Amino acid sequence: MSQIIIFFVKNMKRLFVAIPIIPSQKLLETVEKLKKTLSFEKIKWVEKQNIHFTLHFFGDVFEKNIPNLCTVFRNISAKIPVFQISINNLGVFRNWNSPNVLWAGIEKSEHFLTLFNEIQNEIEKLDYQRENRFSPHLTLARMREVNDKIAFKNAISPEINTQFQHFEVKYFTLFESILRHEGPIYKSLENFSLKK
Repeated sequence: MSQIIIFFVKNMKRLFVAIPIIPSQKLLETVEKLKKTLSFEKIKWVEKQNIHFTLHFFGDVFEKNIPNLCTVFRNISAKIPVFQISINNLGVFRNWNSPNVLWAGIEKSEHFLTLFNEIQNEIEKLDYQRENRFSPHLTLARMREVNDKIAFKNAISPEINTQFQHFEVKYFTLFESILRHEGPIYKSLENFSLKK
């Protein structure tokens, strides 16, 4: 039985499709300031090279199914034009009394929503479960528990309505997520260029 499980694991990759983001100096400086201010909390900050907007998280996918996914994404990217997004505001999931994620918000746009919906519609045809909720954000940090919630909120509140950057989306990427104790590595498998 264990040999079968090992075979499946070896023939699967943990995948997600996302828009990689090159964070602005303003966003990076804000994160660095928060790291120092909140250094007394156990917060796991996302490495700047790993900041992205997830269009769909697949989890473990058999390697033999990856070419079909890539074909779907190539077809989608040929239809969606290059578009602009704005990265504004800071906020938290679940709530300020029990935060577990710190995020920067992404302003919704027509082309952005179209790209998201096209991906959901097409992967559903391949029997992957679609994401129905469109909540565009960049995860900046994760935390299991915040000890001083008042200090945490006071540190973030001045940046809640900050405008960080405008960003031109030229492509999206299929990533493999390789989990490690010291943090994940996101390996780009293929970029899908949007229509110019």
